[in-house]
Amino acid sequence: MPEEVIVSGIDPKKLAKSIRWNECINAALREKCCVICGSEGVYSLLTCSEKCHDQMKKEFIEDFGPFKDITDAETGKTHRVPTEVIFEQGIRPQDLKKYPVVEKGSNA
Repeated sequence: MPEEVIVSGIDPKKLAKSIRWNECINAALREKCCVICGSEGVYSLLTCSEKCHDQMKKEFIEDFGPFKDITDAETGKTHRVPTEVIFEQGIRPQDLKKYPVVEKGSNA
């Protein structure tokens, strides 16, 4: 059985922002330009500089909040993971145990 991670509780406004980011990233990859400033070149990280990378991270956190609640499909437990960690490193199912478990109905 493949490991999977489920993002729970996405509100429609954040979904629209997610779609906008997806379209923006796809265009940057297709055009080989920086997703923030549009400068041309081949960017494996979607941005042309540390400044643009930091701006992209800042916008992600503003759009999606400082934390995401991620449910481990194997255990059913939901963990609160910093958005910055997801942005910078990604998140693997085995990493979820490093983050606090969120009880259902908790707004903390």
